[in-house]
Amino acid sequence: MPSVSHSRADGYLLCRRKDYYGYTLGLQRVSDQDSMALGSAGHKCLEVLYKHVLDAGTTRKAQKAALKSGFKAMYEQYLQFVKEGWEDRDDRMPLKDILKRYVDLEPFVSQGWLVKGVEQEFLLEYDPDTQSRFRFVIDLILEDPEGRTAIVDHKFIFDFYGPDAAAIQGQVPKYIGALRGLGHKAHYGIYNMLRTRKIRGEKKLKGQLVEDLEKAGVEAHSVVVTQHDFDQTELAEVSLKTLTVDKLTVLAKEHKLDLYAGPTDGQVHDILYIRPSAARVVRTFQEQVDVASEITERELLPVEVIERTAFRTANKMVCNGCSFRDLCEAQLAGQSVKLMMSTEYQTKEKRPEIEVSQEMSEE
Repeated sequence: MPSVSHSRADGYLLCRRKDYYGYTLGLQRVSDQDSMALGSAGHKCLEVLYKHVLDAGTTRKAQKAALKSGFKAMYEQYLQFVKEGWEDRDDRMPLKDILKRYVDLEPFVSQGWLVKGVEQEFLLEYDPDTQSRFRFVIDLILEDPEGRTAIVDHKFIFDFYGPDAAAIQGQVPKYIGALRGLGHKAHYGIYNMLRTRKIRGEKKLKGQLVEDLEKAGVEAHSVVVTQHDFDQTELAEVSLKTLTVDKLTVLAKEHKLDLYAGPTDGQVHDILYIRPSAARVVRTFQEQVDVASEITERELLPVEVIERTAFRTANKMVCNGCSFRDLCEAQLAGQSVKLMMSTEYQTKEKRPEIEVSQEMSEE
């Protein structure tokens, strides 16, 4: 039985038609490469950072000492992307800004956590008779200050997951179950979330506006003063601090200054702990096994049968974010999709299979 990933099982449960396009036909929308580029580049930069730290030694002291040079290596990886033609999208926070914030906010090594593994790939064969396997890659494996093992999944996402969403998502419980099945320790999981959505933050207060204007070289402002005794008016220079927020805002706009303070640390980065019970781990992994079995059986059918039974979810929330929506709608309407298939979509590259799981780094 071929390996079925969490991503495929998750997508299959979401919509069979989407699974048919993405896995049976192996299609990927060409424009998706742009939308996925920031996340892929961000993952690679964090991989470079934590591999550098891991290579420095297997003690907390050695790894913490290597953190500064690790940030430099991470930035050099970013520069390599720039050299290769990297372009930030207008509707996303620049990767450079995201990484710069992460230097200040790094929540693990700087706080005494020990890196045990980076981008490690595992393969669990859970049924030797059918050669049923579960293949997965863990972004980061850590030992916390209390000696417990945590698995970390980096998420470069538009908005953070909330506790309610994390409570039902199956990725981390599956990975924990699979690691335990391979004989490794895995006590809990973490989503290391870095927000990609641009956030202006709160409007600047009066003091911030005054400070920015002074930095821009504006030290005073001319206002009209009426001399009541002579019924005349004249211009007078007044301190910026005496102006109202509305007048300071007008001045800031005239000097093309940003009126917003920018995102806070909590708006750009967050970590979410996932501590599933043993029963939850077993139940979620069993669902992975059952879904994988169903998918594998379908793949043995003729492609025309798979296509005919690739039923559409036809749910607004699912369809709005689907890469195959245009293709799906065109086929549903009986239109020819030959040109669309050749210009808007391409065959995605398959990741090479692995035969055995890697071992975690030793103490």
